Amino acid sequence: MPLLVGAVLATLFLVVGLVIGTRDDSGPSAEQASVAATSASVTQSSAARTPRSAFLPVGSSPWGVAVDPILGVALVSNADDDTVTIFDTALQTVVATIPAANKPAAIAIDPATHSGYVTCAEDDVVMVIDLSSRSVMRTIPVGDAPYGVAVDSSAGKAYTTNFESDTLSVIDLASAAVTATVRVGDHPYGVAVDRSSGHVMVVNAGDDSMSVVDPTARQVVMTIAVGDEPWGVAVDSKGTAYVANHAQDSVSVVDLAVGSTSATIAVQSGPVGVAVDDATSTVYVTNHGTNTVSVLDASAHSVVSTIPVGANPHGAAYDPVAHTAYFTNFTEHTMTAIVDIDAWAR
Repeated sequence: MPLLVGAVLATLFLVVGLVIGTRDDSGPSAEQASVAATSASVTQSSAARTPRSAFLPVGSSPWGVAVDPILGVALVSNADDDTVTIFDTALQTVVATIPAANKPAAIAIDPATHSGYVTCAEDDVVMVIDLSSRSVMRTIPVGDAPYGVAVDSSAGKAYTTNFESDTLSVIDLASAAVTATVRVGDHPYGVAVDRSSGHVMVVNAGDDSMSVVDPTARQVVMTIAVGDEPWGVAVDSKGTAYVANHAQDSVSVVDLAVGSTSATIAVQSGPVGVAVDDATSTVYVTNHGTNTVSVLDASAHSVVSTIPVGANPHGAAYDPVAHTAYFTNFTEHTMTAIVDIDAWAR
């Protein structure tokens, strides 16, 4: 099981007008929220917009997060109470809590059908949720201990990383069935799709590598060395992958055209989740060990801001329409939503 399991178990849209929310004593303190607000004011004094944060209650041990900007809902998987929380992002309210299979983990959304795909690590299935009706449509058996999930609507495929069987499951969205199983590296965790090539990036926590999978040929076409114990990965529209190296406190910047790491960016302790804003070439990385998010300038390969969030942040998602980011706070049972977060980057 990944290192979160046991200690942590036991690797992104439409909110407007958010303000600092009320919190209970188990989460980040008022002082921490004040630090975030003050930092935004000081470091972004010339920005037209000021980031605004809200801490939203979810279930126990929130893991993954994904947002449908058209429907205006956010999905959060709650690993320890086996539920999925659905938020109305405009109203900042829970509109549904859906029972899930055991240990729901990562979430991805098919924007074409407004369906959510949730890996359930201890039942070896992917749960498919109809976001319009807020109901479970089906479950799809995959490999052993699925953690990561990604959807490629244009190809009509979804992909799950199966941590214990060292494989990638290829799911046909139309038939809701696994059509191929590809062997990848040791203990695959995060997964993302390179839209320009259609290849699938799988980061392997057990051997510090990233497998590049051609889903049409159903095989690994390249293996790229990254940092120590990679967990999260995201790919921008330029064909660059950003890999969170959990045990190295760094992010590997991988040029997929060349097939090698072009830079390594030091972040804070225990990076996990990664989200990309293509418009501003900004990358957001959750630092599980320091309760922060690192804001990276992808062009300069540097950290430009560090934002305090909740306790042990894990999942990350970004809404390019509303300029809002979401981060799940694993041991605090909340989600941090930050409006106009891109103002932190400049």
